[in-house]
Amino acid sequence: MKTITPPPLQSGDMIGIFAPSGRVERDWVERGVAALQGLGFRVKVHPQTFATLHQSAGTEKQKIAALHELWADPDVKAIIAARGLNRAGWMLEGIDYDLIRRNPKIYMGYSDSTALLLALNAKAGLVTYHGHVLKNFSKE
Repeated sequence: MKTITPPPLQSGDMIGIFAPSGRVERDWVERGVAALQGLGFRVKVHPQTFATLHQSAGTEKQKIAALHELWADPDVKAIIAARGLNRAGWMLEGIDYDLIRRNPKIYMGYSDSTALLLALNAKAGLVTYHGHVLKNFSKE
């Protein structure tokens, strides 16, 4: 499979946020968004980011739908996981890897998101980025 390197981000590009793992706190999402905006990016927080199912950010189906919606949005140039924790691996069988391959974008995260990083690389050929989750950008 051919390796696909997504285009680099430029000032003014939109970054999509969703929560593939643990549930999030609205205040640090807002601080993280403000930090990214301060770096010159526009930010789209998918509504699923605030879903809650026990300690998870919603159901597996909600997470997959959020990823697919952000990936299909031509305005979104990169997607950053909101946080780590657990349960991202449950998404792997439901991801449309052809959608990923047809619309190369930056995907960045770590911790539990590593499962997604590796799957997107192995099954779609996409270069992915082990780096900050949104929660890291929210630190004061």
